[in-house]
Amino acid sequence: MDSDKLQAFLERVLPRVERALQQNETLDVFLDPFAHLLEEEDASLGNKNNENAMRELRSFTDLVYSKNKTLPAIDWHPRRHGVVAVAAAANASFARRLDLLDTVDSSFILIWNFVDLIHPQVMLESPQDVLTMRFNPAAPHLVAAGLYNGQVIVWDFSKAEHLLSKMKTTKTSAGSGGAGNGAAAGSTASTSGKGGRGDDDSHKQVPPVKPLYVSYIDVSHRRPVADLQWLPAGVEVNSRGHVVASTGADAGAVNQFVTIAADGQVSFWDLRFKDPKYRGMTRAKADKAGGPANSTKDGAAAPDVHFVPIYSISLTKLDSPSELTLQTLWLEKTRDESGGGEGGTGGVPALTSHFYCGTEEGEFVYADWRPHAPAKGAGNKGEDGGRGAGDEGVEYVQWLCRDHSRPILGLCASPFFPSIFLTASESHFHLWNVAQHEGGATVDATNQVTASNGPIFVSPLTPSAITCAAFSPTRPGVIFLGKADGMLEVWDFLDQSHRSSLSIGVTACALTSIEFRSPIVTTNASGSAANASAASGAGGGGAAGRAKPTDGGVGARGRNNPGSGVPAGSNTTGSTNVKQQLVAVGDQIGNLHILEVPRTLSRPMSGERASMESYFKRESERMKAARAASKLSSSGNDGGAPSLRQNRGEEGGAPGTAAASNIGALAITKEADTTRPGPVGPDDEVFKQMECDFCRDMGIETARSA
Repeated sequence: MDSDKLQAFLERVLPRVERALQQNETLDVFLDPFAHLLEEEDASLGNKNNENAMRELRSFTDLVYSKNKTLPAIDWHPRRHGVVAVAAAANASFARRLDLLDTVDSSFILIWNFVDLIHPQVMLESPQDVLTMRFNPAAPHLVAAGLYNGQVIVWDFSKAEHLLSKMKTTKTSAGSGGAGNGAAAGSTASTSGKGGRGDDDSHKQVPPVKPLYVSYIDVSHRRPVADLQWLPAGVEVNSRGHVVASTGADAGAVNQFVTIAADGQVSFWDLRFKDPKYRGMTRAKADKAGGPANSTKDGAAAPDVHFVPIYSISLTKLDSPSELTLQTLWLEKTRDESGGGEGGTGGVPALTSHFYCGTEEGEFVYADWRPHAPAKGAGNKGEDGGRGAGDEGVEYVQWLCRDHSRPILGLCASPFFPSIFLTASESHFHLWNVAQHEGGATVDATNQVTASNGPIFVSPLTPSAITCAAFSPTRPGVIFLGKADGMLEVWDFLDQSHRSSLSIGVTACALTSIEFRSPIVTTNASGSAANASAASGAGGGGAAGRAKPTDGGVGARGRNNPGSGVPAGSNTTGSTNVKQQLVAVGDQIGNLHILEVPRTLSRPMSGERASMESYFKRESERMKAARAASKLSSSGNDGGAPSLRQNRGEEGGAPGTAAASNIGALAITKEADTTRPGPVGPDDEVFKQMECDFCRDMGIETARSA
């Protein structure tokens, strides 16, 4: 410090250091000056802050009953938040399962409560692996499930719940009675804290629940049960397959459910099967086969009544007598226009006899379970339309589209646009406007049911296989996809449609199932009428073939909770509580992940529904125009080779008969005008028509050149 040079240096730099320190005190050097410019887009999916990132709230696994097992089915309790059920199945190959056919190995459905992360609240025991299961929406203590061997099983765990409540009451009273004894309380706490011994002893007092009903194996499915859905309250199916309204004490109850399997069978089951009033034709076949029902004599004990379907049909392929390998199911409901509400008596949604299915061969099927005679000009469709209850020459399949090259793993309808469907396979997913199919399905000269168009959106191929898919229950433009690499992809069509907007790493193994918790929906009478009219027009201009617009449905695995999501026609922005939207995701090693969906993915944006409605309408019109141009080009080429998309079988016919199907379709299609000189003129007319429609929709006034 005595050096003159050092003194001079300090005097020279002191003002600069003081000025820099003053600037640091005045301005925040860590502040991003451009952050305020993104306040409107602070909800962007790429933002990884705590508010916009998906958080894992819970993770459930049982070291004995679910560890290293796959979770094929998840369902939330319809009335109690924080309660979720999951089915655990063995990770075994087909060859391994063949070796285990002669052995009895119990499988379990675990019902978890958010209060206890270690022990399941209730366990439901099954003789085989459970592949699909659902709570009864009206009586949640009843659970129906489909097994790997094709049987259907029902549990009633009301006694187990009563036992649990009694145990909690006893524990509470014992704890309050001994509150004055500090030493005893301390010793009890220390005892229960050593390895959780006290908790283990308390849970051992609740044994696994045995099945209430198990279906008669001779009339059960011949393949593993792929999907199961409860029928809505207030409606039921009789032994002839007709949809009737429930009366009397059963008016608000749910007593029937439907199952499908890869054997092509669509079976309806009734919990009141012991009552002779609700016994169908399949029961007579089972009784004639012998067994306990016919082996008793006068004065003997009453025989056991078999649990068999009340009504069952078989769907077969259109080009061969083999069965359709059904994989996913979605039931169609309609809105009663005369009632002005949800349809039916007292606001109960009316159920039609139509349903949608996806198959293991990638086919998208629209069928009717009521028996119909073959269409005129279609010939004898007894081998092509399917059979039910021994009827010959009965047609069930309304139309069939070659959708994917691999099995359809997910099938669901949009909660906001009932005519928009999502189908997902391993490589990509499609969006469909089924209103155009319902209005444009025809029968061509080759006895093939053809549809008027294909999917309105086809996603790019994904490097990792898709395992499950679901629409967002609160945002019209968001889709969630589970992947085989453990990633959860989010597609936000308001952000971009050529690739996913967000990818979340959930686990290191494959995701197997996804299920949204039903949001809390309140009544909003003022917004229902306006939104109902908007929902009826969401399908675009191709819904001319249906008298009633389709409403929501109850549907397939891997999607938002059926029957409890946001109804089409409800004002979701003002009436839905989406402060905490939860989604349950199961993986391949037995872990159940409960994720909280961030506000940016659960809260609808301003004008999102109108934007998505316009998008789906534009895509539907574009596909119709492209199909019309393709048909006109084929007509101008005098029956030349079909296009690539037609060769792929997307017109609904078999790939080998694509050319014949197209020729037959041209004979009955209004757009096919063979008087035009060639393919160039019709293409120009189609383009001009598309330009006019686009300008009219966008409100742009342009002068068309002559």
